[in-house]
Amino acid sequence: MKIVIVVEEFEVSKRYLEYFLARELTKLGHIVYIFTFGWSKKPSRTMLKEGFEVINVPNLAEIGGYHVPSLSGVAYIFKFIRIEKPDVIHCQPLDSPLSLILAAWKNLYGYKIVGSILTQLNLIFSPWNIKKKLLFSLSKIVVAEYVGKKI
Repeated sequence: MKIVIVVEEFEVSKRYLEYFLARELTKLGHIVYIFTFGWSKKPSRTMLKEGFEVINVPNLAEIGGYHVPSLSGVAYIFKFIRIEKPDVIHCQPLDSPLSLILAAWKNLYGYKIVGSILTQLNLIFSPWNIKKKLLFSLSKIVVAEYVGKKI
């Protein structure tokens, strides 16, 4: 299987959950790519010794911890999806702008979406202000209505 893991931030040295997920999926024989964000104007690809590839996508800005992909980043991802034809796209978090774009394309390209809100579970129990908790609640509604029924 070809699997794409979408994350807001990925650093090999920090050994986030996605690192171990990608490493183990690669050991099982899957082809694994990680989409993350970088500040360069062009996408960059790095093959890691663990056997999976990290693709840094250009973005316009970071808003509330989420990256907004640039038009060139969206075009690159569109071309990548069309050529590589992934079987599964794992979105972490499911309500990020890039995850919502990929969810909208899933019927066009026939891949499955696997979503995660692990990073957001923190918000529910955090000392964040009421505005941030309200935004989180709204994002859950959007995900449930827009993405949830189509997965």
